[in-house]
Amino acid sequence: MKKITIQRTGQQKELLKCKIKDKTGVLPVSLWGKTAAQLAGVKVGDCVHIKKGERGTFEQKPCINTWEDSTTVEVSAFIL
Repeated sequence: MKKITIQRTGQQKELLKCKIKDKTGVLPVSLWGKTAAQLAGVKVGDCVHIKKGERGTFEQKPCINTWEDSTTVEVSAFIL
């Protein structure tokens, strides 16, 4: 996780970049602020639930972003 300065506001925010994978493929994810801090200890292979994420594009490729009101929770198992 690293702190970056947002150009349009001049504020510093924490940013955690990662990728998520499911049966359809892999997407990059940008976790911002408190959402990044919530997942600071997550390891490769851990399951995570992201609430209020938003799909978008970056450099003309699909991605997922989080915002200040997004939340993340580490999930140990899925029950279908």
